[in-house]
Amino acid sequence: MTAITGALIVPKIDNLGNGVPLSKVSPKDKPWDKRRAEADEVARLYGMLVPRHNLSARIYECSKWLEFALNPDLDTGEIALRLKAAQFCRVRYCAVCQWRRSLRWVAKFMQKIDSIDLESSRWLHLTLTVKNIPIHNLRATLKEMNRAWKRLIERKRWPAIGFIRTTEITKSENGYAHPHFHCLLLVPASYFGKKYISHDNWTELWAEALRVDYRPSVRIQTLQRKMVEDPENGEVKYLAPVEALKYAVKPSDLVGKGGIEDAIWLDELTTQTHKLRFIVTGGVLKDILQENEETNEDLINISEKDDGDIELAHWFFLWFDSRYRKRMR
Repeated sequence: MTAITGALIVPKIDNLGNGVPLSKVSPKDKPWDKRRAEADEVARLYGMLVPRHNLSARIYECSKWLEFALNPDLDTGEIALRLKAAQFCRVRYCAVCQWRRSLRWVAKFMQKIDSIDLESSRWLHLTLTVKNIPIHNLRATLKEMNRAWKRLIERKRWPAIGFIRTTEITKSENGYAHPHFHCLLLVPASYFGKKYISHDNWTELWAEALRVDYRPSVRIQTLQRKMVEDPENGEVKYLAPVEALKYAVKPSDLVGKGGIEDAIWLDELTTQTHKLRFIVTGGVLKDILQENEETNEDLINISEKDDGDIELAHWFFLWFDSRYRKRMR
């Protein structure tokens, strides 16, 4: 390989030539470039700390080689790239693995939601927060938030017949952590009558569950029902919302300005959240998502959908990170 014209490059195949970026060959795969660059920054921060050198090395090597199969669509004549092989590090805060994990959650959710009767139900997106805290208090705070959540859903006024709750942590300007819950609630249509809970009531309920003397920030939003037509058979299907299925921590929060203070913050975040569960489900949505230790194959095969056995060729893409670019100049 002699020329680098983009972050992800493909060996010479037909008239594409060496140095063609993945995003140019397949525009829908453009996120690979962005997530790999973010992962390099996270690896660099881990690399500043001797105890985290193993995580740094694992993230640097994550998804460096990607093998795609070219699958033809016999109906449209178009050719799509389907990921066939890659090696993922599966480190919780690797930007690539967080992204692939999130895609997997969405795919699993959409596959299983068809088994639930949604005709007389509605969706709510509830965000529950607490005051910003020093990062070294994060684990204790998350445990207390979990206890508060349990108290909340045991209240008689709790309206949901099913829920998915994810944990997100953002970083404030002063370096404090801001943990909060994103909750996708499935409620009966009757919720919008006598059982309706106003924003102020939600705030009061969460404050009582937390047992705090301040009004925590709460956001409640009704998600619109979406119906889509299946292009294959014309059947109208219900499209479930996926707004609550977010990353645990945004890559931009992990990287910050890229200095030693950010590395120390990332190190403490890693310690504070070690082996904690960030997805909880209940009611009719119980076990629709499970935060098990995923395998390498899980992050390759995001969806169980089979695009067919016809493969025209296999293309290989290689990531050149900043360390290798510096050596080649």
